[in-house]
Amino acid sequence: MIYLGFIIDVTKVLKNGFRSLSFMESAIQMSTKTWRELFSYSILTLGTLGDYVSTHVGLSFENLYEINPLTIQLVAMRMWLPVNLVLVMLGIAIPFLIIRLSAEENNRFVLSFPIVHGVIRLSACVWNCSLILM
Repeated sequence: MIYLGFIIDVTKVLKNGFRSLSFMESAIQMSTKTWRELFSYSILTLGTLGDYVSTHVGLSFENLYEINPLTIQLVAMRMWLPVNLVLVMLGIAIPFLIIRLSAEENNRFVLSFPIVHGVIRLSACVWNCSLILM
């Protein structure tokens, strides 16, 4: 559902002889623009998922606690998962729509926003994991 835009690119490749192409040949024929988008959205998704899971596991330990006041408030209201889901959906939908609706061909900078967000969340995941393993 999240990667709906890529289905269009994949179906274009597969319509040109699905039976004659292997999966790898089909994947190679996909545009580099599609691969950049897939990488960008995957980093965002994995970073958010990693941060969520590592924080959830970390909060189950007695000697670990959350210092971010916003996260504390969201966890207390049981709204942390919905907010994370909305952030991921917006982080994918906004660049996806900008790329599809803009007339510019060279709008790769838009993909930097999900990558930066994902890298920040991955960094939080690594930090949380280091605290859990100590």
